Amino acid sequence: MADNSSSSFSLWRFLLRVIPLVIAAGVLWRVTDQQNAGFTIWLTKLLHRLAGRPAPYLFCDGSKLFWHATMFPPVVALTLASYWIRWPDRLLRTAVGYVAHCAMTTIAITLNESPYLQPAALLNPLTSTLVNANYLMFGVGIWVLAAGPWYVRPGMAKSGAGPWRVGLMWRRALRSLCCGWLTRVLLLWAGVATIVPIYAMFGSAEAMSARARVGQKMSKVPFFPYPSKARSFVEVRQQLARDQATIEALMEIEKAIGADSRVDVESAPLFYLTAHLLNSLRPPHPGLAQKFRADAEYSYHRARNARAR
Repeated sequence: MADNSSSSFSLWRFLLRVIPLVIAAGVLWRVTDQQNAGFTIWLTKLLHRLAGRPAPYLFCDGSKLFWHATMFPPVVALTLASYWIRWPDRLLRTAVGYVAHCAMTTIAITLNESPYLQPAALLNPLTSTLVNANYLMFGVGIWVLAAGPWYVRPGMAKSGAGPWRVGLMWRRALRSLCCGWLTRVLLLWAGVATIVPIYAMFGSAEAMSARARVGQKMSKVPFFPYPSKARSFVEVRQQLARDQATIEALMEIEKAIGADSRVDVESAPLFYLTAHLLNSLRPPHPGLAQKFRADAEYSYHRARNARAR
């Protein structure tokens, strides 16, 4: 049943619903920030894998920043308060809106933390702007595209309408897949996602080629233990194979760092990845293990300094 008595938009009626929902969603966001951030980080790594680039160790693994947790209260509250849409449809659009907003957060994380993109001072304002826009504006944008007041039209929200039928729900969902609100939300995400290849175009040919080789070598490294400080038991033969693959990946990372230095930039994600890989090595000689630990700490230091800049 629809919960309004007319098909016209009323700002007062809308505000009465959206204000308490914003407060409730804000509380939910605060108590679920770690799970929320964890979901966006999982999506970020999934997108890396879909692009053929493994992402085992990113900055967000060690430190979940406030913006890693998608700011979902706007899109959730605005969509649930859209009384001109039936409740089942509102719930569906809210769920899709949340996932879409998380997917936009993954773009911001990728630009800031992926080791496969060369940093460029020219694009630093772009990445910070993207973080700020994603934090607040994109949630409102998703609501406007998926459930905004322009969906109010005669016949959508009549008092005394019949019960929601499953068949009608599926027909509406199929229309949404073809040419409706879902298409618009997907186009918004696709538009934001194009920033990644545009960003990559600003990297030098040498650096991006080196990063492509890093991705190829990283895909051959069996990631155990994970996280890198874990001391889970593996067979000696497996550990030796992993260490050899890790060393080959480290050699390619060193070449990528060298390519960056030739254009006077430093990649914090590359240094961070180097530190994690060094920490994951398990050489039999104690002296060599100590050297790897020292090299890893130095790489962490370089990563922190590069990220601060």
